Amino acid sequence: GGNSPQQIQQEFQMRQQLSQMGISVNKSMCPSPTTPYQQVSGGCTNVAGTHQKVITGLGNLNNNCSSLPVQGGCNLTITGGTEAGHQTHCVGCATVDLSKDAGLNTYVLNNGTQSGTVGGFPQYTLPDGSTYVDEGNHWHVTFP
Repeated sequence: GGNSPQQIQQEFQMRQQLSQMGISVNKSMCPSPTTPYQQVSGGCTNVAGTHQKVITGLGNLNNNCSSLPVQGGCNLTITGGTEAGHQTHCVGCATVDLSKDAGLNTYVLNNGTQSGTVGGFPQYTLPDGSTYVDEGNHWHVTFP
């Protein structure tokens, strides 16, 4: 079972909405909602079914980042969304992975307070209650 026309439309619409907000997605849509991204050559990323808290949170983050003295603000790129294969992501979860970016890194480190570790990775909590876990090559972000 691949993607239904409805799933393809939902994915397209969400990507369009994110793009209008200045947020990109790193890879193309997964071949089906149940195919883990690890089984796709080169990987895949889905954003259909992204929680409204994530959309609102990313919009606020982009606005806050654009006021940074860092040239160009933050370049927000989703590297992990609602695709299968994650332990802590799902359709309806307020979690997203964002690629590391000079502006985003500066923003998190300047505005966040280190709040322990998750799986051995440092976690930062921002004033809005969102958490950013530095998982090495990306930020694992959860919005309240």
